Amino acid sequence: METIKKLFWGLFLSTAFFAFVSLANAQLADSPWPMYMHDAQHTGQSSYIGPDKPICIWTQGAHGNGIAIGADEKIIIGSRILSSSGTIIKELNDIENYSNAAIDVEGNI
Repeated sequence: METIKKLFWGLFLSTAFFAFVSLANAQLADSPWPMYMHDAQHTGQSSYIGPDKPICIWTQGAHGNGIAIGADEKIIIGSRILSSSGTIIKELNDIENYSNAAIDVEGNI
């Protein structure tokens, strides 16, 4: 009987532990665009309202690559880093390209 009690409590505690751990899911970063396609549902929709009458200031071909914008307003398109005015700041020649770049809170690609 004592063995059954130990077995029961062992199974109960193991189940409770794994149930608790499974509640600790990963959280999105606290940023305007925390992941690819914005959110876990990949809606691609921002919570910000855009301009009423958008004006194109500059263009840059993305060639099918993803685009990422850092907190310092630098824009990464493929293997290029651009300023917010569209000027190429750096060509990342040491890599082929970043097809879907991610930027951490310190600005690292």
